[in-house]
Amino acid sequence: MDTPESIAIFGGSFDPIHKGHIKLLETVSDSLSFDRILLVPCKQSPHKNAAPQATDTQRLEMCRLATQHLSLVKVNDYEIKKNTPSYSWMTVRHLQEEYPGCEFTWILGSDQWDKLDSWSRFDELRHQLRFLVVERQSSVTPKEGVAHSVLEFNTPISSTQIREELSLHNSSELTPLPVLDYIKAQQLYQ
Repeated sequence: MDTPESIAIFGGSFDPIHKGHIKLLETVSDSLSFDRILLVPCKQSPHKNAAPQATDTQRLEMCRLATQHLSLVKVNDYEIKKNTPSYSWMTVRHLQEEYPGCEFTWILGSDQWDKLDSWSRFDELRHQLRFLVVERQSSVTPKEGVAHSVLEFNTPISSTQIREELSLHNSSELTPLPVLDYIKAQQLYQ
């Protein structure tokens, strides 16, 4: 019997994508046994009040530019194309149809792990996939009935910090160079 393909899902606003995201993707690619990693920029996170500053098209392009050197990573535009807020259970259902028979793991930070039971249709999610919890500064407390593993990884970089740097200096060392060039060409975050 063939082993099902293993797919990791990494979602976020990526406004902009930064070197911390890329280092995490490289770590997951190099040290874990996924067949592919789907980078899924969200249209509008239900957990955030403010909409992303960059347009959907711009965030997709920045994600593509930042990950072009990572052979396992594919940018997925499912959430961007929807006209509704991005709910993980909808994305998982869609990806199960797009990749039938595959096993899915959702990559999330320990801050979101702590709030996981407040996610829409949490009970459905915990039966559909595993979680890879990126441990930042606090220890990860197991949740009953939720399959998970922990990856120790901490980066002090935030997209908010980068947007502030770009608005003040029109530059940031925290974004990959192709992304920074794109940001300057598009005059983003000024």
